[in-house]
Amino acid sequence: MNYIELLLKIKELSDFAGTLPNNFSLSLKRIMKYKGFSKDRLSEESGISRSTIGRYRDDENVKKRKENIILLCVAMRLEYVLAIDLLNKAGFTLSTSKEDLLYDYLLRNDDHVSISEADSILYYFRCK
Repeated sequence: MNYIELLLKIKELSDFAGTLPNNFSLSLKRIMKYKGFSKDRLSEESGISRSTIGRYRDDENVKKRKENIILLCVAMRLEYVLAIDLLNKAGFTLSTSKEDLLYDYLLRNDDHVSISEADSILYYFRCK
């Protein structure tokens, strides 16, 4: 990616991020639309049930699991800033714990690990 393309990508991302609402459910809906994901496709690619994704999208107060939010972000190949924003809106932060360092790696990985690789990494470290 050249300098101009990078600047355009940053501007697009900044413009989009600036339109996100302050709650998780509406942000998830908007991000899914931006990235071109239906509930079915996101369920298939993340391994999270369609009904769970539906509850996350439709009920701001539903209990969320951090590892599920991570898997949604990995499946959609979210830019790190969007992933952290979504994670924060779900009520989670990342710390320096072994589990959170793994989550951070999965979110930052420029090669975008696959869901099966993410599951294997989390299983190996008993974080899932």
